[in-house]
Amino acid sequence: KQGKKGFTTKEFVNTKLMTRATYTLSGIDGTLTKGPDGLIFKEKGGIDYAPSTVQLPGGERVPFLFNIKELVAYFNTDDIGAGTEMGGLFR
Repeated sequence: KQGKKGFTTKEFVNTKLMTRATYTLSGIDGTLTKGPDGLIFKEKGGIDYAPSTVQLPGGERVPFLFNIKELVAYFNTDDIGAGTEMGGLFR
């Protein structure tokens, strides 16, 4: 979006995912270490991106590249099993 003085501004827009079943990421590798509050996963490589198509509120469909490059995920547990959730900051 064009802002004042030609600067680009960023804003979140509600979209609808149009790509079917092609946004699963697999083959990702990284390090899994034990931290003071649980496990920490740091992504290092692999197929860590997925191209998709999203539809904007006006109906226009645009390409969107989802990726987890340089992801650092924190687990609030010391073990991983079915239903284990992770979270953290991502830039």
